[in-house]
Amino acid sequence: GKVWIRTYPEKNCGILEVEDNGPGIPRSIMDRIFDPFFTTKPVGKGTGLGLSIVYKIVKDHNGKIKVHSIPGKGTKFTVSIPLMREEVKEKKGRMEDVALSGRKILVIDDEEGIRMTLKMILEKLGCQVSTAGDVGEGMLLLDKDKYDLILCDIKMPGISGIEFYDIILRRYPEYTRKIVFLTGDVVSAETKKFLERTRRPTLKKPFSIQELKEFIKRGMK
Repeated sequence: GKVWIRTYPEKNCGILEVEDNGPGIPRSIMDRIFDPFFTTKPVGKGTGLGLSIVYKIVKDHNGKIKVHSIPGKGTKFTVSIPLMREEVKEKKGRMEDVALSGRKILVIDDEEGIRMTLKMILEKLGCQVSTAGDVGEGMLLLDKDKYDLILCDIKMPGISGIEFYDIILRRYPEYTRKIVFLTGDVVSAETKKFLERTRRPTLKKPFSIQELKEFIKRGMK
């Protein structure tokens, strides 16, 4: 399949269009695609939070998101966000750079949509971001580079975030104070016990940009 991405100004808004020629979205589920935890994937193949996070971020920017889909032909998402005045944008940028500019962050999450969304937000805040789709890929990046913070999903297919922490404890113990976790599930007894033991910060999906910023700052203390 193919994906087309277009950006252009329209009146006082910036427009982002993402279109594909995939199977489309059935009308029977169209009203639910932005609901947290809704997914058509098999168990263990995603939390169903990618679109809900995108929706929340767009709303945080006073924007709108529309979807048009034809089953068998493809889907188009159109995001419209009001443009910020230049002087306001520069002032906000300076405020954000003081806290996070230049910080190197590794994001580990099995859902590509969440990885890309986190990368986009964190880079806007001045961070340098690397992403990995699983723990194996994340370990390869840790072998090659150093990071100020590791942002890892708790529940992933294969090696989980909990198992990743135990691997880090053995191989790179200095990173155990630099790991923070994302979770989209109702926390299980095992996960709750793990978080109480490690005392590492945890952020529940879906989250707002402000919640993510405060979470990252807390993780770096």
